[in-house]
Amino acid sequence: MKIEVVLITGRTIKQGIGLGRGKNSDLYREETGTIEVHSSVLERLGVKEGDLVQVKTSFGEAIFSCRRGEVPEKVAFIPYGLAANRLIGAGTGGSGMPGFKGIPVVVGRYQDD
Repeated sequence: MKIEVVLITGRTIKQGIGLGRGKNSDLYREETGTIEVHSSVLERLGVKEGDLVQVKTSFGEAIFSCRRGEVPEKVAFIPYGLAANRLIGAGTGGSGMPGFKGIPVVVGRYQDD
């Protein structure tokens, strides 16, 4: 099963603490490697917190650990980081900054081939 949601990215406190320790710190890598979704999304995918999911956009894909978040049912949140950058486009529309919010994504259970 795969579920379509809208991706928003942003900062978290844990990400900021991890960044202070360095981008190679366990805390930073764990936080930026996590996607938060509504509990109903976890249920429909048949996954529990900590399981891996594959997230795809028209720009790329990445694997994330999932957790229940306080987000609307049709929204997913990923902290800024290298993994999130794989999912966003390079276009800036002349602003110099790519779009980090409102990106359609497909989330599915990760299956190691």
